[in-house]
Amino acid sequence: MDVMYTEGPTGLREYYWYHLLLWDDKTKTLVPSESFYRICNPVADARDKVIRSCAGTADEFEYSIYRHRDGEFYLDMKIIQITEEINGKEANTYQVYNYKDGTATPGTMIATMEGLHPGNPDDQEFVGPDSIWKLDDGIWYEGRFYKR
Repeated sequence: MDVMYTEGPTGLREYYWYHLLLWDDKTKTLVPSESFYRICNPVADARDKVIRSCAGTADEFEYSIYRHRDGEFYLDMKIIQITEEINGKEANTYQVYNYKDGTATPGTMIATMEGLHPGNPDDQEFVGPDSIWKLDDGIWYEGRFYKR
């Protein structure tokens, strides 16, 4: 009985922000979730029980994972992908952050000239079906324009 709605796309890249009204069985009313509104382009992943979010600019892209606990949505992990030119070639740098109690803890930083690939053992944490990140999966874009 929950309700989710959007005011439509915003900005040049057409990001979507949603309002979520959660059904409260005790009061028999819909209660707004303020923490959900912070999540840009949310996509629910039922298998991993997380909400995925993606947004970016021309040279930076941000992947975020949110979890729900105690009635609120919390930022759990974030990767910032920075694309830049190095020696005439496009390179991606990945900065990984884990969050606990709202505080960011920097994690692994990966620099690659070729991007992430499922066959590379060093990249298994970030790609493939067993990864929480699944950076090679269209699920990140499902909410806006990706269709399985």
